[in-house]
Amino acid sequence: MKTLPNISLYSNFCGIAGLLFTTEVMSEETLPATMYADITYLPTWLVLALSVGLFAGLSSLLWLAYKHWWATEEHDRFKFHYVVVPGLLAGIVFGVLIVNVRQSLMSEKITGLPPTAAGGAQPHAGVAMDLLEQEDFSDNPPEIKIPKKVKDGRARHAKVNLGALNADILYLNLFDDAILTAIRDQIDTTVKGSYVWIGHIEDDSDSQVVLAAKGNVLMGTVETNGRSFEIIYVNGTTHAVREIDPNKIPEQYEPRDLVPDANAINEDGDIIDTSGTTTASGDVTSTGQVIDVLVTYTPKARANAGGVSGMETRILNAVAKANQAYLNSQINMSLNLVGMVEIDYVETGDMTVTLSRLQGTSDGFMDNVHALRNQYGADQVALVSADSNYCGYASIMTLASQSFAPYAFAVVHDDSVYNCLGSNNTFAHELGHNQGNVHNVENSAVAGAAPDAYGYRVCGLFRDIMAYSCSGETRIPYFSNPNVYWNGQPTGILNNADTARSMNVTAPTVAGFRTLVTTVPNAPGNLVANSMTPDSIALTWNDSASDEAGYIVQRSTDNTTWSQVASLGQNATSFNNTGLASDTTFYYRVYAFNSIGNSAYSNMTNATTAAAPAPDTIAPTVAVTDPANGVKVSKVSQTVSAIGSDNVAVTSLKLYIDNKLVSSTNSSSLSYNWNTKK
Repeated sequence: MKTLPNISLYSNFCGIAGLLFTTEVMSEETLPATMYADITYLPTWLVLALSVGLFAGLSSLLWLAYKHWWATEEHDRFKFHYVVVPGLLAGIVFGVLIVNVRQSLMSEKITGLPPTAAGGAQPHAGVAMDLLEQEDFSDNPPEIKIPKKVKDGRARHAKVNLGALNADILYLNLFDDAILTAIRDQIDTTVKGSYVWIGHIEDDSDSQVVLAAKGNVLMGTVETNGRSFEIIYVNGTTHAVREIDPNKIPEQYEPRDLVPDANAINEDGDIIDTSGTTTASGDVTSTGQVIDVLVTYTPKARANAGGVSGMETRILNAVAKANQAYLNSQINMSLNLVGMVEIDYVETGDMTVTLSRLQGTSDGFMDNVHALRNQYGADQVALVSADSNYCGYASIMTLASQSFAPYAFAVVHDDSVYNCLGSNNTFAHELGHNQGNVHNVENSAVAGAAPDAYGYRVCGLFRDIMAYSCSGETRIPYFSNPNVYWNGQPTGILNNADTARSMNVTAPTVAGFRTLVTTVPNAPGNLVANSMTPDSIALTWNDSASDEAGYIVQRSTDNTTWSQVASLGQNATSFNNTGLASDTTFYYRVYAFNSIGNSAYSNMTNATTAAAPAPDTIAPTVAVTDPANGVKVSKVSQTVSAIGSDNVAVTSLKLYIDNKLVSSTNSSSLSYNWNTKK
C-alpha cells in the first residue's frame, strides 16, 4: 500500500491558511464583531502571503496525490514545479483580489459613507449629531508632530463622523472645555465629490464654522469669541483637533520699514505694482461677478497635508471661507474653484523666489501653470507652498486694468508650520491684493485700486482680512465695510476703508482676466416649493442652461431680505432645505452662474412649513389582547397579540418573553406565534 509522505505537514499549513482566509473574507454579518475588528486589520503583506501559501500548499497536495495514485514510471514526467508555480501565481492573483475586497469592507465598516453618498438612514433635520468620535489608531497610528501654530497642550486626535455633516445642528466636542453647538447656515457642493458645511456657533452670530469634506477626509475651522480651532486630516481615519494661537505667524509677516517704490516688495511679502493711478471713488452697483480661481500645490505641500484629499479639503475650506467673507461684507462677487492641480516644484524656503517663478513664463520653473490657467480659464492662480518665511505673497493691483492679468498670482503657506491658509484667512487676503486691496492705512506704503481700498482694524478689538494687528487682535472673516457691523462695531470707515465698495468696482476687471464662455447662463425655470415636514421644504426647478457652473439658492422670510442657503453644482435641479422653523412661510429664488456672471433669478416661490405636532407628555400604554390575562396556556403554538395606544402616536412595539426580545414592529399592533415548548 502506498503512503503519502509529509501530507500532514501540508494539510496543517493549508488548514491554518484556509481558516485565516475564510475568516478574512467572511462578511460582518457572519463574524463576531471582536474577531472582525482583529482580522480585517491584518497587514496587506500577510494577507498576500497567506494567499500564496494556501495555493502553494493546495498545488503541492495535488502533485503528491498525483504521484501517489496515478503516476507511473513511464509517464512520471509531471514535474513538481509544473504544478507549484501556477499555484503560486494563482495565489498572488487571488490575494490581490481579496485585498481589494477587504479594503472596501474596511472602508464601509470603519469610515462610513461620505456625506454625499446615497443610502442608509439620514439624520432628521434639527437633530444634533456629534462630529467627533473616539480616535482609531488600529490602521495607521498617526505621527505626533505639533506645529508651532498650536497652543501648548491643545492638540488631540479623533475620528470624524462624516455622516453628521448631513445634520443641521452639530455638537463640536473639540476639547473638554470647548464643547460647542454649531448651526448650519448653508452648504456648498459645487465641486464634484465634495461637501462644505458652513454655519455658526449657537448664540454667537459673529462666529464662523467651515467644514470641508471630500471622500473620508475633512478640513474644519472654527472661530468663536476670539478663539480659533482646526480639524485636519492626519492619516487612516484619524484627524487632529487643535486650538490655534493667532499670533504664531512668521516673524516677517508683520511690517517693519515700508518704503514705497515702483514694483517694490514690502515686508509682508506683497509685490507693489505702482504702474498706474487709482480709480475714483463712488457708488457702484455690482452685477454679481464670478472670479474663476485655479489653485495649485507642490508635492511637499501635498505630503504635509496627508495626501491629495487632505490638500484638496484645505483648498475647499479656504475658498469657502473667502466666499463667506464676501457674503458677510456685502461684496457681490464669488470665487469659482475651477481646478486643483499639483505642480512639480521644489521649494527653496523663500516665498519671494516662489512667486517670481510662478509668474514667470519661460524661466524653467512651473512654466506649465500658464497653459493650465488658459485651459481652466482661471482669472487668478494661487499656489499652496511649504515655504514658511511668509504667510502669503502676492502682487497688488493699483489700477483696475486688464494689463494686470499676468501678475494675478499668489502664494500661500500650507499651514504645516504657521497659522495662515486656515483660520488666518491668508488665501482671501492674498487674492484680495490681486483684486486691488491694500492693508490698513497705517501699514500701507501705497494706495490700492481705489482711494478707499484699505483694510480696517480697531486696536484691542479686531482686524479685518486685509489689516495687520496692533497687538494680536482676532482677524475676523470680513472685508472693510462701514455699513456692516461686527460685535457692535462698524468694520470700515466711509471714503477711507471700504474694500467692499472697491472690490465691487474691480470685480468685473478681475473676472475678465480669462474667459472661456461669452454669455451668462439662462435663468432656471419653474421653481416649485413643497412643504415636507414641520422643519423642511423641498425645492425643484428646471435646468434651462447648458453652460452653467452651478446654482445658488436664496431664502427669505419677508420677500425682501435674502440670504444664501446653498451653492450647488452643475445640472442641479433640486434642494431640500431643512432645519426650518415650523408654521412659517419661506420665500425662495434660484439663479445660475458661470465664469461671466449670474443669470437672472428664477420665478419666486414660497411654501409654509407644517405646524409642529403637540408635545407628547403622556407615556404610551400597551395591552396584550391574546391570550387573555390569567388564562392558562395549554397549546404548543400560542398566538400573542398586543396593541399600543398613545395621545399622539405609537411608533413601535417590542415583545419580550422571559426577558428576551422575540418580536418587534414599527406600528401600534403586534402579533407573534409563540412556541411554548421552547
